[in-house]
Parts: sequence; structure tokens; C-alpha cells
Amino acid sequence: MDGPKADSVGGSGSDRASRVRTRSAGQGSRLVMIDVSVEPSRLVAGQRAVLTIRFANSGRRSCSDVVFKLGVPPTIAIVGGTNRVEITAIAPGRTHVHKVTVEPKKPGEFQLTSTNFSYRDEFDVPVRVTDFRARLSVDATPANRPIARLGVEHAGGELTLGEWAIVCIFVRNTTGFQLSDVTVELSGPLRTDRKRASIAALGNGVTARFAFNVRATESGRQVPVSVRTIYSYRDDLGSVRSHGQEDGLHVVVVKPSELGHQPGTAASAGDQVFVCYSHKDAAWQERLQVHLKPLERAGLIDLWSDRRLKFGDQWRQEIEAALARARVALLLVSADFLASDFIQEMELPKLMSAAEKGGCRIIPILVGPSLFLDTPGLARFMPANPRNATLSEMKPEEGERLLVEVARSLSAFLKAS
Repeated sequence: MDGPKADSVGGSGSDRASRVRTRSAGQGSRLVMIDVSVEPSRLVAGQRAVLTIRFANSGRRSCSDVVFKLGVPPTIAIVGGTNRVEITAIAPGRTHVHKVTVEPKKPGEFQLTSTNFSYRDEFDVPVRVTDFRARLSVDATPANRPIARLGVEHAGGELTLGEWAIVCIFVRNTTGFQLSDVTVELSGPLRTDRKRASIAALGNGVTARFAFNVRATESGRQVPVSVRTIYSYRDDLGSVRSHGQEDGLHVVVVKPSELGHQPGTAASAGDQVFVCYSHKDAAWQERLQVHLKPLERAGLIDLWSDRRLKFGDQWRQEIEAALARARVALLLVSADFLASDFIQEMELPKLMSAAEKGGCRIIPILVGPSLFLDTPGLARFMPANPRNATLSEMKPEEGERLLVEVARSLSAFLKAS
């Protein structure tokens, strides 16, 4: 910012006001002790900004009775604070800060001025500055970037006509903006326990999962489902805007008669429950086995984990056979689970392939913090955990209750299938 010009020295051309000499009646020529600066020196048309006015006492004693009135061009509106400043005293070496909010209406080069700037210096002599000036550049308003479409898809798999199931919709933020109040609405030939699901925020480049409990009322290989996504974002000018988009998806809905089982039949050897876990999470596998033991004793499930293997068994063939027979797979998901090459390369591909064909139901149980939600192949399956809270983050009794609910849900599923 340019400051007032000195009578004998001239302006400095810097962003801080230069010292000046001024004439006081009967006192001769004295050095001004209050330096005034205004920041920032560059604004954008149409965008509000805070101007910070600093009054610095460069003398050795206090200056008092400071009065300053900032003059702004007609194209710059003051929308917050006041342009008149009154300061009782400023101690030597100290700075007083005053702020005012402005909104420039058009671009250009302007000057801020003050013809009413006075104070009493360190010698208690009245000083008046009449030529304060500060440069201010206002840039043109940048054009808003067009908002890009979100990436919307569903997890795939099949629904059974007339039966309740989970449909997961994945929304990827590809807009380039941080989104807030993101709401997904689902409609089509289906019933659902809720028409919409929401999250508070979705960062750029991040994918969110929205789960809906649905019951299909129409069968077919290409059943149309409509997904409407509504959200808010702050544009390049700082304004909050709302936006929405419609996406048409298709889901596969099969009739019960097309499945390999009929409702109401008892569990058989094919209704095997496969527990997939990392050995570092063996404690959780043992607790799960305890809760499933009553179902196993009743003959409802045939629980299989690698703990069944004995010395001399051809373990790889045994595991492959168990995977092929699995009707339900319980995944104990943790960071160690995701890090296991054997699980990722040997067990999961077979289970997911069976799930795609409708022959296996996959139920993740989150036992510890991990990148589960960032793993697209797994994140499409709804975990048993409420709000994705992991077992290790729960109180012991809460974890036990969750495993009880897993056992109950598994029992109800197998009895109805």
C-alpha cells in the first residue's frame, strides 16, 4: 500500500505507509510517529474480504487521541465494521489493529484515502495527515467451474423376488469440490424401509456407500432403479450452492423358483458356514464359534474354519472343498485380514464368485479398524456392525451382543431358505 507522501522525502512506494513531515502551527517541522498500513492490497470483485488497518507507533513514547477515517471508492461497499477509528493511546513499539469488511463491485485500480487522520505525538503535539493514500487492486471475478457428475453405481449381485435384501449404492465424488449434506434417494419397483440415506460430508475423490433394505416387486435381468443424489457445495466464489443428479441403474431380480433352494427346507450339508479370518484375530474367531455352537449343535449349520484341519490333511484341497460348499461366509475383517495374501488370493475370490452367482451369502464382521470401506470388492457387502463400529472399539458386552445378533440373523436366514 502507498502511504502519505513526505513533504521533504517523498513516497516510498512500499505496502506500508512511509513516515512524513507535517507542519503544526508554531511548532516547526516534526516527524510523524504513526505508521498506517492496509492489507490485503488485492481483492476480487464480488467477493467479500476483510481489510486490516494497522496503526504502529514508531516513536519512543506513547501517541494519543488517534482519529482516522478510511475513504473508499463508491464501487467498494463497506458491509461490516466501521471505517472510522478512534484510539485513545498507542504505546511505543505497539500496533493497534482495526478490521472492516468490504465488497468490491467491479475490477480496477483504486486508492484508499484519509483526509481525516490526526493524533497527538510523543511530545503531545497535534499532528494532522491530509494525504494518506493506499493502492488497492480489484481483480475480475473468476468464472465458476462447471460441476462434474458424480460416479454412481450399485454393488451388483442378485435380488430374490419378494424377499428382503440389502442394496448398496456407491457414490464417488468426482466434482472437484468438497460436498456436504449428501442425500441419496432410491425408487423403482421395490419396497424399502427408507426412501433416502444421507451423510454430512463427502470429500473430493472419496467414495461413500449408501445401504437400503429392499424387497423387489418385479423380476427380470434388467429391472430399472432410479437413484437421485442431492448435495451442497461451496463454489469458487465462496457461495453455497445446491445440486442434484438423476442416475438410472439396473438390478437383477430372480424368482425363488430359479434358485437352487426352496424356502422352508431344512439346513443340509450344503448349508455350510465358512469362517474366513486372519490367525492374528483367532481370539475373535473363538468367540464367534462359541456363539454359533448352539446352531451347530441343533444341526442348523455346519461350521467350518481351518481349525478343523488335522495333521496329515491335504489342507489346500480341504479349504477349497469347504469354500465350494459354503452357503454363508463370515468374514472377520481387520487390517491383518486385508493384509493376508492367502485370504485375498485364495479364499475371497472363490467366495465372491459364489456370491455373484447367488450361491453364497457374505457377511463381514468388522473386528478392528481397517481399510474395509476403501476396498470396493468388500465394501459392497453390508457389515453386521452398526455404524461400522468395530468389535475392538466396542465395550466387551457390546461386542458380545453383536455376536449374538450375528447368530440370530444367521439362524433366521437359514431357516427361511
